[in-house]
Amino acid sequence: MIGTHGLFVGATPSRLLTSSNSGFPIITEYDGNERPAEYKDYIKFLKLVHETEHFNINGGVMVTPCDTGTENVYPMMLYSTFEHSDKCIFGGMGAPVEVEMAMDMLKIVFGENGLKEKTRTMSIIS
Repeated sequence: MIGTHGLFVGATPSRLLTSSNSGFPIITEYDGNERPAEYKDYIKFLKLVHETEHFNINGGVMVTPCDTGTENVYPMMLYSTFEHSDKCIFGGMGAPVEVEMAMDMLKIVFGENGLKEKTRTMSIIS
């Protein structure tokens, strides 16, 4: 989904950029019961974050799904973020191989020049 959401870092000193949190392994249901997070929960969070005006950045690892293998879960999450949101993507986390894979996926979706013309992804390094 390529759309109209833009992200300007430092454009306005008082502007706060917001993103979802990261990596919850447990989902607490409305009735208080807890269960392991699943990939369908990740998709629900993607859609919620996309619909609210209070988040500028979507994606990342909002939940840690227990029903997917660890080898392909990040590419799956990144692809789902492309599919369900046009906000700037919280991505490129992990070892260099994961970051390179994310950048390759971004180049396929937006083109090499598309990555240079507009902010498409944002990462936090700690």
